[in-house]
Amino acid sequence: LPLSSEQHASDLDRIAHYFTPEQVELFRAILAKIPEGDRLLHNDYHPKNAMISGEDGHEELLLIDMGEVSSGNPLIELSHTYSSLHCDDSMFELIIGFPLAWRDRFWNAMLQAYFDTTDEALIARYDEMIRAAAVVRSGLWLALAEFPEEIITSTRERITRVFMPERDHFLA
Repeated sequence: LPLSSEQHASDLDRIAHYFTPEQVELFRAILAKIPEGDRLLHNDYHPKNAMISGEDGHEELLLIDMGEVSSGNPLIELSHTYSSLHCDDSMFELIIGFPLAWRDRFWNAMLQAYFDTTDEALIARYDEMIRAAAVVRSGLWLALAEFPEEIITSTRERITRVFMPERDHFLA
């Protein structure tokens, strides 16, 4: 499987012209901080890409939409999920498929299950690392297709408004 770090670097090279040099620098710096890994990554894991099949106690989880599968650090996988779950609030229900009011409860329960802990301080630390990596995903998703200019502009403006004020924090 391709390495997620190589895919991300290639995607960033292809779409760097959409962003300011400062934004590209932030993306590259965050990517450089993520250690390599060897886990199987779906890279588009969110509730609409998970299905349950079977019945009568023989259910199994099935993941669909496997077009971005790679290998790497699980932080990448979780950053993709974070990015999906923290999309524009006005689009959340349409994109994710359940009410916005459930988002935080779902995310926290997922982190607790994934990391097998209920330690709130540890969950908060994991959440912070994942959120930093999600900065990159929030821009790199533009590499998936040809998008209209208004989507590109909206993405660039969201990164400027939401993430650039925290640039120094993410780079620390």
